[in-house]
Amino acid sequence: MQRPLASFRRAVCALLLLAFAWAVVLAASPDLHESAHHDADDAQHECAATMIHHGGIDHTPAPAFTVAFLPVVFAQVGAPRLDWVPSLFSGSRIFEHGPPALA
Repeated sequence: MQRPLASFRRAVCALLLLAFAWAVVLAASPDLHESAHHDADDAQHECAATMIHHGGIDHTPAPAFTVAFLPVVFAQVGAPRLDWVPSLFSGSRIFEHGPPALA
């Protein structure tokens, strides 16, 4: 059995999808839009179908994402010395034995 909240979410999503599909159909068919709204040919008429038909709503577009490459200066690094990092296994001599006899 589904939870009631999950069923409610699915119903809301289905209704929103159906409403958007209906607005797209009205935007594609001016005659059908005229039958739904009697003032559809008016210049001041605003609805979801006219906004979809004209390409959206008045909004501020997102700023353009630009990448600026900065010059990078590489410093001269000397060769590392051999005593730079102390050996962790020099006292246990783990590499001084052969393979296992039963290998």
